[in-house]
Amino acid sequence: GWDWGPTTITAGLWRPVTVERIPVGRIRNTRWSPTWDNAAWLRGSMEVDESVAAVDVTVRDALTGESIDAVRVTPHAGRAEVASEVTRAAAWHVVGYGEQRLYDVETVATDADGEVLDRTSRRWASVRRAGARGRPRGSVVRDPRQRTARVGARLQLDPADVLPERVDPAHLRHL
Repeated sequence: GWDWGPTTITAGLWRPVTVERIPVGRIRNTRWSPTWDNAAWLRGSMEVDESVAAVDVTVRDALTGESIDAVRVTPHAGRAEVASEVTRAAAWHVVGYGEQRLYDVETVATDADGEVLDRTSRRWASVRRAGARGRPRGSVVRDPRQRTARVGARLQLDPADVLPERVDPAHLRHL
């Protein structure tokens, strides 16, 4: 049968191997947290090597490539913290209520002479407040930007049974 045969143990390289050159001053573990507090805020943290003198963060509109925010931070003890209000970023709207803009966040590490040591880029979707969190079931959620109200039911239906043919209408009414 198909399950008979000798057991062979993999030995040696069985996947492709890549050799990378690591730059002297690199950016590691970049974490971005976009939030909305009456304006778009981009907060982030990253680990950098000791040779990095400054970190430049630029936010660009993904569609036009236009720079809408730029900030320079100085790392301390191998970490760089960024907190910047992106005033020209648009809020993310639900489909049918506005546009969904995307932004590119480019992070550039430079040394004391201004030479670029490392560069990373990440796509960022603009943010919107989730109004239904922390509210009781069935409460009305009012979104001030969209001037609409909707009922937050938060319904989660688990499968009644793994075999659908065993589910009868009486069992579904019970759920």
